[in-house]
Formats: sequence, structure tokens, C-alpha cells
Amino acid sequence: MYFVITGSVASGKTTLAQEVKKKFPFQKFLVVNDKDFSKENNIAILNEETKEYEIDTSLLSKKCLELLKKKKNIIFEGHLFCEVSKLFLKKMDFVFLLLSSEKLLRDRMSERNYSVLKIEENILCHKTSYFQEKLNSKKIDYIPIEVSKDLKLNLKKINKYLKL
Repeated sequence: MYFVITGSVASGKTTLAQEVKKKFPFQKFLVVNDKDFSKENNIAILNEETKEYEIDTSLLSKKCLELLKKKKNIIFEGHLFCEVSKLFLKKMDFVFLLLSSEKLLRDRMSERNYSVLKIEENILCHKTSYFQEKLNSKKIDYIPIEVSKDLKLNLKKINKYLKL
């Protein structure tokens, strides 16, 4: 089984992916985070000025497609997975888009000590439905999951589709 969990920064993608892996150990899921995977595969370049990584989503798509040939049961998680190639996304059994309240996102980013500018940039993506638009433009079927602070409830919402 292959699936993507994408959505706004601080929507709970990593936490939810790790929880699926933990709750269903018999599936032996590999969790692939967009940023970590890009660093490991030398496709993330640190911008010295901004101190942020720049990732070529074409190369990310290519490397992830290569991984699909080697491994089964992969959870791809990260906000960049809405920007990867249509070819890659079409190979997924499910594409989950985590949706959250603005308040929850702001609270989580504040807890993580994001700068005011980074918080506002990410909230703008949230308000403009950036992730939905990216997936819609590729004609990708995705499953919107309204997340809350309740991790068990969020897991239950995803498992409704996974049926693990």
C-alpha cells in the first residue's frame, strides 16, 4: 500500500504518519518525509541567505518513483507531496489532505517558535486553499481529512479508508 499525507505546515502530517506506522506494525510501513528524504538523496539545497532548504519537486518525484520499485507499504508525508508529479501521485492508493483550523495551525507554529513571517506565509497558503488547488490542478483524487487535537480521532478518520 502506498499513500500520501499532505497539507499545511503544522497540520499533523508527521505525527499521523508515525502513528499509523506504530498502530499497524504488521504492515511494516516505511515513512518518507519530503524534507528528510530530499536531504538524504542530495536534492535539498540549503539557501544560505534564508537558511531554508530548496527542493526540486521534479527530482523528489523521480527519487520517490524509484523507491516504489524497491519497497512496499510506504507512507509519503510532507507538504511538498502536493507539488510532486501527477505520475507519482497516480501511483498512490490514497492521497490524504489534512485540513485544520487556522487557530490550531497558529498555535502549533507558535509552539514550534516559527517567526511571525513564517506563520503568516503558512496561514496564507491555508487561507488560499493552496494544497487543494495544487491537487485539483493535477486532477488528483484526494481525501480531505479534517484534523483536530485528538490524535486517536484523526487516526480513526484515516483508517476508515485504509481499513487496517
